[in-house]
Amino acid sequence: MSFLNPGLLGLLALGLIPIGVHLLMRPKPRKLIFPALRLVSLRRQNNVRRLRLRHIWLLLLRVGVLALIVLALARPSLPPAGYALTRGELLRLLAIAGVGLAVYFALQSFWRRKQLPAHELRTRRTMLRGGTGLVVALLLLLLVGLPWQRRVAAELANPEDRIPDDLPVAAVLLFDTSLSMEYLHESKTRLEVARSFAGEQVEAFPSGSRVAIAATSTRDEMNFQSDLTGASRQLELLGTSSCPVPLNDRFRQAVQLLENHRDRTLNISPGSAGTEADQLPDRFIREVYIYTDLSRSAWQLSVARSLAAEIEERAWLNVYVIDVGLPEPVNISFDSLRLSREVVTEGSELVIRGGLLHSTFGSSGTGEGTASPVANAGPATEPGAARQPGTVTVELLLQDQSGTPVKQGEQQVRPGEEFQFLIPDISGAVVQGELRAATRDAFRGDDMRQFTIGVARPPRVLLAAEQAREANFWRQALAPEELIRLGRKPAFECRLAGPGQLEQADLSRYDVVCLFSLRRLSTDLWERLADFVRQGGGLFVVLGHERIDFEAWNAELPQSILPARLLAPLQFRGDEFGFQFLDLQPSPHPVLAPYDQLGGFGDLITADIRRYWRVEPDPAASVLVRYTDRLTEPALIERRIDAGRVMLLTTAVDDLGWGDLPYARWSFVALTHQLTRYLARQTAGEYNFEAGEDVVLRLPGDQDRSQAGNWLLRWPTLIQSELTSPAGAASLPVPEACERGHYLLFAAQEPATPVAGFTVNLPVAESDFTRLLPADLDALLGAEQYSLARNPADLERMRRLNQVGQEMYGAVLILLIVVFCAEQFVANHFYEAEGGRRAEVLPSAPAA
Repeated sequence: MSFLNPGLLGLLALGLIPIGVHLLMRPKPRKLIFPALRLVSLRRQNNVRRLRLRHIWLLLLRVGVLALIVLALARPSLPPAGYALTRGELLRLLAIAGVGLAVYFALQSFWRRKQLPAHELRTRRTMLRGGTGLVVALLLLLLVGLPWQRRVAAELANPEDRIPDDLPVAAVLLFDTSLSMEYLHESKTRLEVARSFAGEQVEAFPSGSRVAIAATSTRDEMNFQSDLTGASRQLELLGTSSCPVPLNDRFRQAVQLLENHRDRTLNISPGSAGTEADQLPDRFIREVYIYTDLSRSAWQLSVARSLAAEIEERAWLNVYVIDVGLPEPVNISFDSLRLSREVVTEGSELVIRGGLLHSTFGSSGTGEGTASPVANAGPATEPGAARQPGTVTVELLLQDQSGTPVKQGEQQVRPGEEFQFLIPDISGAVVQGELRAATRDAFRGDDMRQFTIGVARPPRVLLAAEQAREANFWRQALAPEELIRLGRKPAFECRLAGPGQLEQADLSRYDVVCLFSLRRLSTDLWERLADFVRQGGGLFVVLGHERIDFEAWNAELPQSILPARLLAPLQFRGDEFGFQFLDLQPSPHPVLAPYDQLGGFGDLITADIRRYWRVEPDPAASVLVRYTDRLTEPALIERRIDAGRVMLLTTAVDDLGWGDLPYARWSFVALTHQLTRYLARQTAGEYNFEAGEDVVLRLPGDQDRSQAGNWLLRWPTLIQSELTSPAGAASLPVPEACERGHYLLFAAQEPATPVAGFTVNLPVAESDFTRLLPADLDALLGAEQYSLARNPADLERMRRLNQVGQEMYGAVLILLIVVFCAEQFVANHFYEAEGGRRAEVLPSAPAA
């Protein structure tokens, strides 16, 4: 045991004062003359024994009061250990105390029933108190005190050396700089609170300390600052990042930095860790401080066990987690943002759908609870306050040619409800815009959702058929004649050609070539089709007639690009109707995925299929759709050839009796549009990304790809970087695109007009403020291997606990109050009883 004020221990001599006062002022026996001297003598002996016991107890209590006052002033502290009683020790203590009280009161009750004389009853009661107290004390000592002493002694068997208060510190201050640290409360972000907290801590470090400032915004190597002033300046440079590194990874780097510094300081050779080297005296206290809002998204909980094991292996390491978050953060965010298409043709329209979500995270402590939508909620009038607002104004803005957002419309939306905006007559190479909640809440990072729409010219489609009616339904779905007569531009530019015209056609002018039940093709045409596909073109083949020469289609050259070998035209049999259907299932494939937003496959799944071609899919092909027959024959098959795509449908799309697919109304039109756009490489998923995702931008199709391309990429901060694409490349990887906002790509030769663009949005996980539970922290860092603080006072107390020991000032004060109250009770009871007995004796003296 050690003391903060050891000089005051000399005041323990004050305990002699009550002894002297007691000896001087103790009452002397009075001589009384009674006729029955024998009875008086016996009573005197009993009274003496009883008073002597009471005097001893009162004396001990008074000495204890003064001793505890001195101990409290000296402020003793103990080395860190488990001084609290365990559950078993506490149960044994209560059991012994209960048995002692039961015996005491049972014997008293028994003696009262025997109607003993008052003086004998008092004597027995006094002896019973002393005996019971002694037995209870011995039992407590043997059954509680001794096991407790052994347990604590085992924990203190190898006590570490006492650490002076002025010992320098080698510390890494690690900051969670994910976007959730921008949460605003009382006009301060969580990161600003953490910087202020850390600034006070750096100023309190002793001279000669080494401090490193680290954040999750970068993977750069950690280094100690040259002095504490440099560390304070480094704190001011901290900022949040859209692509944070997991705290697990940066924590490992921090531990490695401290370990390397310790090895250099103590001249420990590599590989000797875990031996006697761990017990060498160190002139630094080594600590890691983690400043975080305890959001789960900042950690990798799946690898928590290895992190706790690394801390356990380093007994010299002290870990402090500083919680700067709120117990119950409230947030409004865009629940989702769905574009009807990310690539549209010029002059067409686009529908944007989405919703708002009001979420309250955590319930108490470290944030128990999860996000939950609240039907009637919205942004709080004061940031961080959990209120129940009404509607929220959602605004749609599109950027003009100068890049300035221009408001296009607004809607009043309740959280939990969906909204929808229509953007008509889209034009330009790229359209960029944003949805914005006009009323801001405490976390402003997700009050806006940005988007990019790729604008492409209408795909050029060549339709080849021996009879026009075999391709008529497909052509009408892509480019309706009624639309053309009205002077409106269709979404596709279609040309219908016969077999002879197909042989003479320049395929490079088209994006997609569709072959409808052609009997056979020339070798030259197959070679040109193969080159067309390999250069990125799309080929669609429809098998819908018995006249097809399957031997010619199964030749080596056609099979080099076709998804399947043709076997035979068949009719569905085996049931009373003689037809089957398409077995359409939800799929993430770009041809089928849009049906989820359309509410299902509609009439497409009920359209009769009576005839089909049996085929044998190529090993490199994939079957997207099958029939509902018992053999589940392939219906729609895809094969990718270099940059191109080939799809094959094994039934007809006409009115010649093979099936009723063309009569599936809107669902058939949706199939024609989405399949053709997919073959033309104008489908979704190429222009909108989340921070941290790999960005690969599709290059414009009208650019010359025969040579390497030089490009300029404009970032949201308006800086520009140079990028180069190799010759023949159809896409351009964009490294480290982590900044939120709009990006524009320019050709280096024409830097005035953008040719493409994309948008990076906040990761959805950053809108999730679900906090770590105590069990999560224990799993991450190991139970009792870290200290959790929420304010500077907590942190200072925990640092002193780790460095000096467990201060016993509070426990001594509690014990002092208990002993003082006991002394007052015993003294009052003692003197009151003595005064009462004297009053009874004095009136009888004259009569005697």
